[in-house]
Amino acid sequence: MNIMEKSDKVKSKTPIALTFFHSVTGTTAEQVTMSMAQLVERLCGTEAESKHDLPLISGCRFGNLKTGKGSLRHDGNVLAISAIVVEHDSGTITLAEARATMAAARVGGLIYATPSHAPDAPRWRLICPLSSDLPREQHRGLVDRLNAVLNGALAQESWTVSQPYFFGFVSGKPKEWLAVEGGFLDQQVDFEAGGITSNEIQSLAAPVAKTAAELSAFDPEWLRRLIMQTGEHAMREPEWSSTLRALKGAFADRPDLGFDAASHVTAQWTDGVTSPEELAEKWDSQNPRRIGEAEVLRYCGEHGARPDDIGAYVGAAGLARARAAFEADPDMPPPTSLTSTTTSTASRKRFEISRITPLDHSIRQRELIAGWFGLGEFLRLNGSPGCGKTTLAVDWAAHIAGGLPWRGHAVEQGAVLVIELEGAANLQTRVEATCTELGLKQTEIPLFMTADSVSLAVESEWRPLLDAITDTDFGSPLQLVVIDTQARASAGADENSASDTALIVRAIDEIRAKTGAAVLALHHLPHGADRARGSTAFLGAVDCEMIARRDESGVGSIKVVKMRNRADPPPVYYKLKSVPIGLGPDGTIVTGAAAIPAEAPGPQKALKPAAQIALDSLLHEEMAEEQWCGAFVKRYPGSASLDGKRKAFRRAVKELTEAGAVVVADGLARLSGTAGGIAPNWHETLLSPVQ
Repeated sequence: MNIMEKSDKVKSKTPIALTFFHSVTGTTAEQVTMSMAQLVERLCGTEAESKHDLPLISGCRFGNLKTGKGSLRHDGNVLAISAIVVEHDSGTITLAEARATMAAARVGGLIYATPSHAPDAPRWRLICPLSSDLPREQHRGLVDRLNAVLNGALAQESWTVSQPYFFGFVSGKPKEWLAVEGGFLDQQVDFEAGGITSNEIQSLAAPVAKTAAELSAFDPEWLRRLIMQTGEHAMREPEWSSTLRALKGAFADRPDLGFDAASHVTAQWTDGVTSPEELAEKWDSQNPRRIGEAEVLRYCGEHGARPDDIGAYVGAAGLARARAAFEADPDMPPPTSLTSTTTSTASRKRFEISRITPLDHSIRQRELIAGWFGLGEFLRLNGSPGCGKTTLAVDWAAHIAGGLPWRGHAVEQGAVLVIELEGAANLQTRVEATCTELGLKQTEIPLFMTADSVSLAVESEWRPLLDAITDTDFGSPLQLVVIDTQARASAGADENSASDTALIVRAIDEIRAKTGAAVLALHHLPHGADRARGSTAFLGAVDCEMIARRDESGVGSIKVVKMRNRADPPPVYYKLKSVPIGLGPDGTIVTGAAAIPAEAPGPQKALKPAAQIALDSLLHEEMAEEQWCGAFVKRYPGSASLDGKRKAFRRAVKELTEAGAVVVADGLARLSGTAGGIAPNWHETLLSPVQ
């Protein structure tokens, strides 16, 4: 039977108020009212090539209060809840089992498979309508109730009131859904014999009373030691926020209980100065870090906590899990030591104080590319899509592996490893094209690649990679490790978090320390931005930060915006060349991209002083014309009067627009991206970062 033909079997015609967002940004919202049958029809008719192209659904009614980024989808903007939308992602309950459980409890709803659903790893979402609009404060209790019906199967994000979920199906993925006829979740509390009783639901939804003895099971130091070292997403830095993230993940099934444990820890770690309101705000902002609940229970048990005490924290179902954890293999090794694996300073006396003496310049750090990179340094190249970041990295790699001077700069020859996370085939075509262009035999130079996924934020993932690197015979010293890209190598981390950035930097530092190679990370530069995405903590860690841009003529430039150990080199210009590298199966020519030297765009022509000052005053790639004029007036010394300065500005703007250097339209001025006959100092201004 065709899936569309089954929608007429859904009987419920009760209107449901729902909200659809057509992008994850949540800047616009479509608020609709439809029956369950209409919702099923919409579900079956919604399909996209990627889940990120699907709309998102929420059971909330939202107001018009936007965040600083213009998003409507946040807890503070929820006016009411009209349906409960939740997710199951642990793969323990099939859609059919969930429907049977819901039917037994006589709770109606719609269950549909997520894009990551598989028969052996079921994942689904559930929409349960409510009898009427209810206050958002009731959301947590209703999710607790639904979680009890489903035996604790819901994912942690289900408790976030404003959380929307992708709605529809991805092409080529299973299109499975099941409707459950029944009553409203907020009214249906009389369950069939043998099922969960309404009293049990209320006990599960209610906070668990805790005695002083029960609270002692969660000694903050034990918890800190545990969460710093257990689980796939081990948190190594001793920070309060990291503790909250780990607790939120450990008690994902009962966030209210996790919050109580966090309150106990916070009271001792912050000497009681943190108010409940401050803790709640901090708690709500954390992304949960999953660690094994059994490990939490076992570890606390090893320190004298009784299973019943711990069970009080994790709810009724937690008692069985606690006992199972304590009855597990007693020979299981305890959590690993917190001692750092880095031993380079282990033998040195701490706080050794000595006189500062002159360096032996004969053994100073060698240059990898003279004037640009040193061996063992941390480098980053930022660029917007299409600027040729990967091709530029391949160009450096080929010159280093082949021992060829790069743009007239001497090179320290050696092996290069590319950690390619954005497509091995694309990298291979660039390598072949670059070697062809440089006259190198690809099979004779020490150029290596690994395409296995890795997260530098997770030690259990990057530590085996480092072991593989140190165990590999590259045939010559490893001089450079390229990470393409930083974003792909940061799975599970928040790029705007300084603490998460510290985890990634630590992994890179370990690679540099163990190999002696420079590490080059490729990263994204938002269009029109003056610096890379993410925390500024990353910029503080790098030795050399570069920005690559291409203008409308196809000429690109590499500009150093931070150099720790040497003077900034002048910009280098390049073009991307399409190089034939072979024939395809149909006889067509296969090409790859190579970066080749280019001249600074445009002929030499000096600007008049006022025009140069105006160009220097255009601090952003786009500015309001009046703001630009104000910046010019502050800099221009050629007239004492404001009126004279403004006239000089208008003449300067005319000169710049006629030269093609600046475009002014609709009150906005922007750099044209082409030289238009401007002298070299104009290009340096164009590429300079905003101060």
